[in-house]
Amino acid sequence: MRRSRQLLFNDATQILEFLHTPLSRLPVSIEGSSLAEAIRVGRQDLQRVRIRHLEPYFYLSTGYGTVAGTTSIALGFYDTHPLLRQLNLELRGFQYTMIEIIDLVRHELGHAFAYAYKLYSRKDFRRIFNVKGNYFLTYPVTDRYLQRVNPYSRDFVNPSGDHYAQKHPDEDWAETFTVWIQPRANWEREYRNYPGALRKLRFCDGLMRELRTEQPAISQAPYEFEPIEDYSITLAAFFKLRSTRRYRARATGYIDSDLRDLFWSPAPVLSNGRKR
Repeated sequence: MRRSRQLLFNDATQILEFLHTPLSRLPVSIEGSSLAEAIRVGRQDLQRVRIRHLEPYFYLSTGYGTVAGTTSIALGFYDTHPLLRQLNLELRGFQYTMIEIIDLVRHELGHAFAYAYKLYSRKDFRRIFNVKGNYFLTYPVTDRYLQRVNPYSRDFVNPSGDHYAQKHPDEDWAETFTVWIQPRANWEREYRNYPGALRKLRFCDGLMRELRTEQPAISQAPYEFEPIEDYSITLAAFFKLRSTRRYRARATGYIDSDLRDLFWSPAPVLSNGRKR
């Protein structure tokens, strides 16, 4: 019996099952995952800097982001389970560390703060972050901004080394916020030779002192844009995998809903609970 359980529930078999499962039916949950810990740290950061009224809503989607104009934050479902993280690394070439996931949450909290307090409508914010035109409609839909990146610029923070702040003022602000909110950060010293970036950090610091106890300019119910439940494509299709043959060759069993009823698993593949 123990051998049958091993054959049915080993990693290779679970990976094959995941690949054939629609995203909407993946048993994924923020609860109990590394994402839950990142959210806890992010909320702790907000408390530490006394931002009292920002109440972001987190849910699972196909990537990280904040719904424009809201405080709803999407998190990548592929970071909810070790096997999904393994597949993401194997098939898409990247895997975020725990520190990187925490910084992603901090970055999205920066977006949520900007939207909650409508910073983009303030003259001082628009001047310092060089906002031109409509804050949302001018956002680039591709990564062509990379062709215009100036790696020697002293006007932007660059916490991740990818010059993401240069993509758009919205990202410039979120990256600045990420640096500012870091615990025990000494950004005055770190960016002392970067006058443009330091000016933005000092502005962020002053803005937080001004708004941290104020009520947000918007009041909204949680909103999910493109939640994981809306996707009927399989995980294999999401990863643009044409064939699962090599994964099937590794698997020693195949778990489907009928087999789950017939055989008891000593531990669930993923924690159950509310998706996203």
